[in-house]
Amino acid sequence: MEGTMASGVQLLAIGYKYNSRKVLCFVVTNKGAGSTSLGTPYQAKFADGWGNVMMQLVPYLISSHSSFKSIMQPVDTHNQA
Repeated sequence: MEGTMASGVQLLAIGYKYNSRKVLCFVVTNKGAGSTSLGTPYQAKFADGWGNVMMQLVPYLISSHSSFKSIMQPVDTHNQA
């Protein structure tokens, strides 16, 4: 979604379905500064109907999001501890 503030600043809002329960939302002010190409996929792990752990590679739809996620992983691990 795109919009312009009264001050003339262009905004770009991006929604990303992270999993079955969570949608991540990003609002950026520097439209055109990054790429929206596919990023490095992540490993989604889930239990199947018999309790076995399954894994599926899920591509990030935004390459900057995959970079952001790789940088923020240590921060999330620290916050959970």
